[in-house]
Amino acid sequence: MTDLLPSPAILLVPVWYGGPPDEIALPFPRTHYEVEHQGDWTQVRVAVSKAVVYDGIGPAEVIDPAQRVHTTSLAQPV
Repeated sequence: MTDLLPSPAILLVPVWYGGPPDEIALPFPRTHYEVEHQGDWTQVRVAVSKAVVYDGIGPAEVIDPAQRVHTTSLAQPV
């Protein structure tokens, strides 16, 4: 079954083999997350609870669904 309502936020994470980033639906709006970059590593946490939702290779970013178009800020411009 397909969700009829869009996710409040999307986490874009790089894939190890290159190409466009993977998209992970998040349950809260973008402003509810903290993104911390440490070198090539990124950690994304829920701001209030500090629960980690991503801890891996970066860069990663949390976007609003309206920002999702054919290219993202992680994608190389054509």
